[in-house]
Amino acid sequence: DFVPVPGGFIQQRANRVLGEAVELLERIGEQSLLTAIAEGTFGIMRRPADRGKGLDGVARHEAGYYNPATEILEGAA
Repeated sequence: DFVPVPGGFIQQRANRVLGEAVELLERIGEQSLLTAIAEGTFGIMRRPADRGKGLDGVARHEAGYYNPATEILEGAA
């Protein structure tokens, strides 16, 4: 079994990454998800809420397509 050394590099790095993730989520929570997307928080592509691609940017789903996240996001779960 592998056990990282207490206070060692792996533990320090894990704590730093967790802290950064918490800070990011707090910042997104203070703003909004759409603002975070508009600012390019999740990648280099910035997408202002009022200047998206509209239906041209939406792909059609094939028959039988299922995404459990859709139910959760739409409140069906």
